[in-house]
Amino acid sequence: MNRKTRFVLTLALVLFGGAALWATWSWAAPGAASPAQGGGAPTVVSYQGEVVVDSTPFTGIGYFKFAIVDAAGTTTYWSNDGSSVGGGEPTAAVSLTVSNGLFNVLLGDTSLDNMTQELTATVFEQPDRYLRVWFSDDGSVFTRLSPDTRIAAVPYALRAEQASVVSWDGLTDVPAGFADGVDDDTTYTATTGLTLEGNVFGADTTWFDGRYQQHYAQVVVVAKSGGDYVSIQAAIDSITDATAAKPYLVWVAPGIYSDTVTIKPYIHLQGAGQEVTVITSTVASTGPDTPFATLVLTSNVSLRDLTVTNEGAGSFATALLAPEGATDTLVADVTARAQGNNTTNYGIYLFGSGTNVTLRDVTALAENGSNNNYGLYNYGGATARVRGGSFTGRGGTANAYGLFNAATLYVEGVIALGENGGGSNAGLRNGGSGTVTVHGGSFTGRGGDDAYGLFNDATLDVEDATALGEDGSVFSVGLGSYSSGTVTVHGGSLTGRGGGQAYGLANRGTLNTEGVTVLGEDGSLESYGGYNTSGGVVTVHGGSLTGRGGGSTYGFRNYYGTVTIEGATLSGKNGSNNYGLHNHLSSTATATQSVIKGGTNAVYNVGGTVTLSNSRLVGGAVYGTVTCVAVSRGTTFNASGCP
Repeated sequence: MNRKTRFVLTLALVLFGGAALWATWSWAAPGAASPAQGGGAPTVVSYQGEVVVDSTPFTGIGYFKFAIVDAAGTTTYWSNDGSSVGGGEPTAAVSLTVSNGLFNVLLGDTSLDNMTQELTATVFEQPDRYLRVWFSDDGSVFTRLSPDTRIAAVPYALRAEQASVVSWDGLTDVPAGFADGVDDDTTYTATTGLTLEGNVFGADTTWFDGRYQQHYAQVVVVAKSGGDYVSIQAAIDSITDATAAKPYLVWVAPGIYSDTVTIKPYIHLQGAGQEVTVITSTVASTGPDTPFATLVLTSNVSLRDLTVTNEGAGSFATALLAPEGATDTLVADVTARAQGNNTTNYGIYLFGSGTNVTLRDVTALAENGSNNNYGLYNYGGATARVRGGSFTGRGGTANAYGLFNAATLYVEGVIALGENGGGSNAGLRNGGSGTVTVHGGSFTGRGGDDAYGLFNDATLDVEDATALGEDGSVFSVGLGSYSSGTVTVHGGSLTGRGGGQAYGLANRGTLNTEGVTVLGEDGSLESYGGYNTSGGVVTVHGGSLTGRGGGSTYGFRNYYGTVTIEGATLSGKNGSNNYGLHNHLSSTATATQSVIKGGTNAVYNVGGTVTLSNSRLVGGAVYGTVTCVAVSRGTTFNASGCP
């Protein structure tokens, strides 16, 4: 079993791990009660560490033994149960809860089981003190963590001048007025590092903090209390010298911060976790080109580990905004929600020439906008690179899009959903002069008049993605490409399900597919595996196209378009009429090395041109004029002519 631990002992404010030390003591003037005698006031040392077992952070109940030893490890000055001798392993273990590898313990806290020994100042009389730790995940076999960790100078503050009342008995030459132990007229003054209340001295914690606590350079802490600032924007505004060579971190402690935030270059904003640190506002704007947002990004910044929300009511509201020119900008492990009663809501809004933003494992949600809701809106020359995460647009009378693009967008492994908009719903909508590259992930449009998994009328390249359009009252489309749209699809699946007409793919532009599973099913009127019209050009290499269930079904229907099919399977089944390949009115269809199935007609052609070669037909006979070369149907094979 391989185990390792990482830890720090320091007085510094701990942001991401480490430990903090504290102690309390006081001095008493003559006549006051005596402080603790002998070894000094007992104290505790907070120790935080990390345990990794077999390269995995340990979670559960861990068993620990602690000892403070000399540099050689042969002398024990303290151990949790007092049993360690010569640096040896103590007998009893302290059980602690470990979460994701992290644990915390107060050394010397005798309220803990098997922590029987208080930690006193005498332990730190000499500088060569080291902490030795043993760990077990079952309480029986313990491993000593190596090397021992030297204890920094901070704990030696426990040895700071501890005053005590000393009896005058037995002393000679006692000044007059002191022998009775009563202070007569002496005036006491607290000097550096001390406070004085009445006749009792105490430690000046402000002075000690300034002297002994380390403040990390270029780190500003925002917290509800105890930080440098209580306002995030005030913390950012306080930084005036951030550069590429001198970046700053603004760390925000847990809490809900009602604030609008604009980050400045070379300042990195980090919270304590999504839904743990929350920045919220109610700002809204009157126009989509000048959106107001809860948080505004800029160049050379990062945003991590927090939630940003906008609950504003107005016309347009945005949670997270990157305006024109924001480049080299990273957003990671962030949730962005716009949920106010606006006309249009944007979870994340990116726009403008030169804008270049990376989104990594981001969750974006826009809902409750009366007209439109966009999880991510990218346009106006912006470039967005999206890896992982989920993007949702929901509701409204018009459009709900998980992702909307009219610029340049790269997406990998995302989950995108547009649902319940009254008009069009799409997982991804690509329009204008937009260019989108998709690797993996899932894209779903659901409900409304039209539901699209992928909705394109620009340039789209898709690899190994899943696209689903379902339950649109008029259309349900896995992939819809229109107007001047150009699409290439490699692998993955395209499905349209339910509604009036269900299309696996519908094309009016230029579309190429390779090895794609395409399905249109359960459209109450028609179900199309593939549909091509209005001068569209489609090339199919491999894969399958199936229309199934509902009214009439089509493996592929070509209507005023051109389609070339190679090595694919076309099937129409379980409908009132079923066609493998349906070609109609000035359309041209060519299929080779393919299987074409249709119970009504395997191939149907009226007013167009169909050429089949080296293919097999299953089901009903060919209808209309079709050219066949080396085509079989059932047990019949024709070298020329259709069987």
